[in-house]
Amino acid sequence: MKNIIGLKKVFLILLLVSPFVCQADDLSNEEKEAIVRKIYKDVFHAKGVAKDAPALRFDTDEEKASHIAYMKKDTDGLPFIGFESKAFDVCSEFGARRNDAIAFLLGHEITHHLENHHWGEEFRSSYSLGALEKEIKIADLSNAKRFETQADEKGGILCYMAGYSIQGIGPVLLEKLYKAYGLKDGP
Repeated sequence: MKNIIGLKKVFLILLLVSPFVCQADDLSNEEKEAIVRKIYKDVFHAKGVAKDAPALRFDTDEEKASHIAYMKKDTDGLPFIGFESKAFDVCSEFGARRNDAIAFLLGHEITHHLENHHWGEEFRSSYSLGALEKEIKIADLSNAKRFETQADEKGGILCYMAGYSIQGIGPVLLEKLYKAYGLKDGP
């Protein structure tokens, strides 16, 4: 009888802990990408804007992984949002809340795009006018903290509107990402 009670306790503990032990190793890069694309679509369309969503690139090259999630423009000047497979793996450490963690990162980058936070960099590179370029770079850097805060706040609202619960994820996720990517500065 004691063995049965002991087995029930072990089973209950495994049942409760298993979502948090789940690793991304079970998924192929194609499966990871499909999950990220669905979350991206959910979060982008939560804004309710007619603006087309920028392309999403799912990066699987672990050797070059250094950006986590990012917003850039391709060689034709078209915006895209990138998301790395390595970042997916870190988000998977949240088990049942993996998709919430992914949504947190995507919501942040989507907000950068929707709020045109890249204007200074674009203007600088398009109109390299000596002193003006330097002035814009300084203005762009002074806005960086405000832009990052805005991307976190508005990105969080987009996640909530899309049905993802990011409460409490940000600080823990950022610590895990900084550790996994070997970043020296704290989040």
